Amino acid sequence: KAAFVSPNAIDVSPHGEKAGEPHVRIEAEHFLIATGSRSREYVKYKADGKRILTPFHLVRLKTLPASAVVLGAGIEGIEAAALLAKYGCSEVHLVCHGARLFAEDDDDFSAALYDALHTAGVQVHTNAKLEFAKEDDSGIECRVTRTVLGYNADGAPDRKKDVRRTFKVENLILCDGRVPNTKDLNLEAAGVDVSDQNGAILVNEHNRSISAPNICAAGDVIGGYGLSQVAEMEARVAVEQLFEPEFATKNGYEPVSVMIHICPRAAMVGMSEQEAIRRRIPHVTAMVDLNHGAVGLINKYSHPRRTFPDNPAPDGSRIGDDILAAIENEEEEADTITEPIGFVKVVVKDDDSKQLLGVRCVGKGAKGVVQAAGVLMGAKLHIAELTRVPQPQPTILGALQQAARMTLGTSIHKAHQHSTTWVRTYHPPEGEPEVELEAGKREKLVASYMDGG
Repeated sequence: KAAFVSPNAIDVSPHGEKAGEPHVRIEAEHFLIATGSRSREYVKYKADGKRILTPFHLVRLKTLPASAVVLGAGIEGIEAAALLAKYGCSEVHLVCHGARLFAEDDDDFSAALYDALHTAGVQVHTNAKLEFAKEDDSGIECRVTRTVLGYNADGAPDRKKDVRRTFKVENLILCDGRVPNTKDLNLEAAGVDVSDQNGAILVNEHNRSISAPNICAAGDVIGGYGLSQVAEMEARVAVEQLFEPEFATKNGYEPVSVMIHICPRAAMVGMSEQEAIRRRIPHVTAMVDLNHGAVGLINKYSHPRRTFPDNPAPDGSRIGDDILAAIENEEEEADTITEPIGFVKVVVKDDDSKQLLGVRCVGKGAKGVVQAAGVLMGAKLHIAELTRVPQPQPTILGALQQAARMTLGTSIHKAHQHSTTWVRTYHPPEGEPEVELEAGKREKLVASYMDGG
């Protein structure tokens, strides 16, 4: 454990806070703080590692519970619910505070996540709150209250009402976001300012503390995304600033991508369609339903797979059996062929630059889609660059390429023939300028592990 005693010194307890153990004082011209984050604490519900758990406890269980309520529907909550359902938890309830999952993102992306969870057997309760949780020897009793619309005799919504349901489950999982690990660092002694909201260290665009410039910070401790790749980027920028400021790079948050580990996979990079509209950016949006791409068509019209009829192995099995078994071990390859559900959606700036603003993707192989899109966005290239690169088929990357072509009017897809494969254009009302970001401001464009839901 370590804590500041001045802007240029920390006291370190090598083995924690054992009584009588001497501290080791370390002095330095500069410090980089990267102490990460912890699960947000609840006033009403205290995690004990037995009945009431955090994600930290959940992944360390020797056996998963048969039933659970997951409180909080951010990325951590969604992944926890999906994990429980996948590995045999027969009753999983996900309590979402908002009207829908990821309420600040696009409706179609939110709906796809809901469908994936519902298919897995997760019961999602939106506009909901946990009213109480009572423990006993057999489990924990949770009452969930949902606010729903009431309807009049004509079928029109006219009021809101609360619907209460009580569940008896083995565990309550607290997944309402994360907070920076700063409260035990004695940052006041170093003159480091933190956010009143969550204790995050306040830094400038170079990751230097705004009040103590000899101290830098990176990763969850400054808030943001809760992603290891972002923490690494911020740490590199900070170290460059400390030792070679004349050659230092800047953080690049626009192409930050996030994977949501459910089935099928979901991923996002850059801004959503709704965010582009909020900022009044002229853009073209294209959506490709994976069932209308190569993978979906192969799955629709192909015959069931058959093993090779000849050349049996000495034990009586066939070569084809071995090949199919090997393919099944390649999860992405096998699932890409057998599970084409999902979509690829791109948002492209509608000006001469034709820069890719963002991508939302649901389906096996989503990781590769946002990786390719992130490279294009980071280099601020014309979307046509993506259409010129031959993509391996059949993969979800082909759908990304077709979506890009749809924004340029060069796709073979006939969007007008499908309700789920389409293209549309947005231009702000005349006289309303694009919303510019403040210089150096760090604004999240994708969902974060730091957020609840």
